[in-house]
Amino acid sequence: MAQNRKIPYGYHFVGGEISINAEEKIIVQQIYQMYAGGLSYLSIATELTNQNIRYMPSKPEWNKNMIARMLQNENYLGNEKYPCIISETQFRLAQASMKTYTPTESSDIKKLKNKLVCDVCGQHLKRRIKASGNERWYCPHNPSHISLNVTDDSILKDISALQKQLSHNPMEQSSGNNTLSIETLRLQNEVDTLLMQTELQVEKIKQTIMELAALQYSLCATEYAAEDEKIQALGRSQKDIDIELLDELISDVRISKNQATKAVLKSGRIFRKGENHE
Repeated sequence: MAQNRKIPYGYHFVGGEISINAEEKIIVQQIYQMYAGGLSYLSIATELTNQNIRYMPSKPEWNKNMIARMLQNENYLGNEKYPCIISETQFRLAQASMKTYTPTESSDIKKLKNKLVCDVCGQHLKRRIKASGNERWYCPHNPSHISLNVTDDSILKDISALQKQLSHNPMEQSSGNNTLSIETLRLQNEVDTLLMQTELQVEKIKQTIMELAALQYSLCATEYAAEDEKIQALGRSQKDIDIELLDELISDVRISKNQATKAVLKSGRIFRKGENHE
């Protein structure tokens, strides 16, 4: 997973000291100018992403949270630790244009949040807004189960990766907890009864077991066939996150300490993120 910057965008370490990164300084100033000129956080983030300007080498895309933090960072005015990048006038112009920033849930997050489950204890995750204005996902049973690095953006990125892998890879394991029909239960009870008799009816037992196995197989095949058709449709989808299909397929998404690592399908089958087996 990509690391966070240790110092604000616009600066770097030279000889063990913080100094101005000339290329990033220009971008910081442009961000302040664009915002004072009326562009929104999201519009600025989209523009920087489209220009292939990287926040970090490992982060090719910008988001509105990054822009909001930069526009509120008084270190750019200069102090004992950080050289000046933004003038007092530029900073105040941006502040005058600023509205109270409260990250809202995207439509994707709203539709997926009820499926997000702590992989440690099985509790559904909760989302709140911190004093900084940024979202915080946490496990209500034990907040330490989920890292502060888990954000809306990271969750959506992980779910997109899960969708891509799910649509191109076979299922890795099955829970085996398929819904039993009345006929299945009847045959299972008949086998149990036959096995408890003093004189075993071997042929009758074999016949009943074969009937039970065939029925269980047909139930499993029917259930998985319908599910596999949806998985194939997921592979044909042009969406990074196909909310409608995922809603039909997935009962929950398991979140580990730092990322979404598993998708539990409604059949009970579990798909693990290819690179992150636990």
